[in-house]
Order: sequence, then structure tokens, then C-alpha cells
Amino acid sequence: MANALLMPTDDDGTIIPVLKIGTVQNIAINAIAHTVSPNAFTSGKRVVRVVCSKAAYIAFGSDPAASSATLYMPVDVPEYFWIDDADKISVIAAVSGESGICSVSEMG
Repeated sequence: MANALLMPTDDDGTIIPVLKIGTVQNIAINAIAHTVSPNAFTSGKRVVRVVCSKAAYIAFGSDPAASSATLYMPVDVPEYFWIDDADKISVIAAVSGESGICSVSEMG
């Protein structure tokens, strides 16, 4: 496990499984699906942390379109996702008339 040597350890030498925070993007949540621009994620990053200030639906992919048929994100519950280099994220409000922010952080 070569990468284990790069991970921080506690006082007993036990590896602490953590990821470094990279670029953070805040995406508007409202009635219109917003998709981050092409090349929004740094090449080589594979994990993103997503947390939304209002209930939302999200979608990942090369041309994602968030809708009520995609993944539901509850309020203030961070989730971690594995992504591909070409992926973008799309976000739309789950409740009509609500608006907020969806924070997407690159991790690694």
C-alpha cells in the first residue's frame, strides 16, 4: 500500500483516512438546472464532496441534467462521489421556489 505512507497518522501510528481539500465551487440551487462549466474539475481528481444548503437533485456526467429523476441531496448532509475527468455536475432545487447553494469540493 504505497499511498498509505503519504497519509497522516495519529500518535499511535494509526493511519487517518482523510483527503485534502482542493478547489471549491458553489453552484446556485433554484428551479433551473445549473451545470458547472466544462473542465470544471481538476484533471486527475476522482473524489468530490457535495453538500447543499437546500434540498436538491444532482447529476454527474459529460452532459448531465439534474431532475427529480436523478440523485436526491438532502439539506446539509455531505456526500462523497467518485467522478471521471470529463464529468460535470448539474444541480436543481427539489422544492419549487427554494434557492440555495450547492458546495462542491474536490478532494484528494
